[in-house]
Amino acid sequence: MTDNNLFAEIKIEDTGIGIPAEKQNLVWQEFRQVSEGFNRSFEGTGLGLTITKKYVELLSGSISLSSEENKGTTFTLTLPLILSASTPVAEKAPKKPESKLLPEKKASEKPKILYVEDDVVALQFINIVLKASYNVETAFSANEALEKITLKKYDALMLDINLGSGMDGLELMQKARENNYYKDIPIIAVTAYAAESDKTEFLTKGFNYYISKPFTQAELHKLLNEIFNNK
Repeated sequence: MTDNNLFAEIKIEDTGIGIPAEKQNLVWQEFRQVSEGFNRSFEGTGLGLTITKKYVELLSGSISLSSEENKGTTFTLTLPLILSASTPVAEKAPKKPESKLLPEKKASEKPKILYVEDDVVALQFINIVLKASYNVETAFSANEALEKITLKKYDALMLDINLGSGMDGLELMQKARENNYYKDIPIIAVTAYAAESDKTEFLTKGFNYYISKPFTQAELHKLLNEIFNNK
């Protein structure tokens, strides 16, 4: 407990190869791994810990590691606890700022959005945060998205770039543009590729907008407000 605030501490330990001291800062960097190059020992994009760190910081927490080669690594997460009204505390917790999201609209007034993503949790998150102001449908793969695009007319498409196996978000966008209705419909690239050069590439190849993961609820609403206020 620090400054009358409560924190939860979570430790995750393994007994793997460990991380050399001189490379421990490297693992937090985007697209970097301890084992790199064509002969690297492990697969992956080098984004997992970068995204984890961003999510933890969005929750006002922190993450750190301690490691010893050939013995293993320990990651420590520290997250602030939000106490319920029934939790006894010495002092009343500060009031949370009120949400500034748009008020809920009638179903007929809501713009229709198709969100394509291969992460179930992300699909649920999008539904929860947008349902008051938008009619949201989801697709778990590019093929499912193409079927829906053929059958329905959406006011915007949100496409995750990395859709696992098969067609990626960039290819899906290009396929959607072949449909006359979607030639001028806003299409948003949703991706963990957060470098400025990545953003430029997606926008020059046909996307109208771009948002990088992890994004906050407020950032998503700001982007969609901009899109539909300018239509």
